[in-house]
Amino acid sequence: MPKDGMETITHDQHPSEELLEQYAAGKLPSGTVSAVSTHLFECDTCYERYEEEVNLRIAIRTAAAPERAPEPARVGFWSRLVMSPSPALMAAAAVALVLLFVVPKWTGKAGSPVVAELSAMRGTTSPVSVAAGRPIHLKLNAAGVNTGSSVRVDVVNAQGGNVWTGTAALQNGVVEASVNKPLTTGAYWVRLYGPTDQEPLREYGLNVK
Repeated sequence: MPKDGMETITHDQHPSEELLEQYAAGKLPSGTVSAVSTHLFECDTCYERYEEEVNLRIAIRTAAAPERAPEPARVGFWSRLVMSPSPALMAAAAVALVLLFVVPKWTGKAGSPVVAELSAMRGTTSPVSVAAGRPIHLKLNAAGVNTGSSVRVDVVNAQGGNVWTGTAALQNGVVEASVNKPLTTGAYWVRLYGPTDQEPLREYGLNVK
C-alpha cells in the first residue's frame, strides 16, 4: 500500500469496488488511471462493474436535479423566410446560396472523415475501430441523457490525457461531433459531459488502428 493510502493496480489485476468508485469520480492519480483504463478496455466484466457505478451516479444526479422547463420550439431560418419574406431576409438567403455553391469543399491531406457510431453499453462487444490519421465524425448513443441541448465531448487516451475537446448538440438521444484532429494508433475513451458536469455522463471505447 502506498504512503498516501491509495490502492495501486497493474494492467492484469481486477480493480476493487473502491478503486472503480474513485476512477468514476476522477479522483485517481494519472499512473493508476492509466492502469485501470487499460484494464477496463480489455476486461468486459470489470467494464460492466464500472458502468454500473457510472449509471448509479447518473441516477443520483438526475434525481437531485430540478426539472427543466421545456424549451420553446424554434422556427428555422427558411420557415421564417417563407412566413415573413422581408427584403433583409431575402438578401441574407441570396448570400447563403452564393456561399453554398462558391465555397470549395475541404480537401485536407488527412482525407475525408471516418464515421464512428459508439454506444456506452459495450457489454461483450469490442470497441469500434477506425483508421489512424483521419478526422473522425462521432455519433454517440446518448439515450436517457437529459442535460438540455448542449453537451461537451472529450477524447482521452489510455493514459488519461485529454487529446480533444469540443461541444455538440444533443438531438433525439444522439450526439454528433467532428473530431478534426487526426488521432494516432492506440486505445481511446470518448466521454460525454453536461454543460456544468465534472463527471462523465457516458463513456465510450474507441480503437484507432
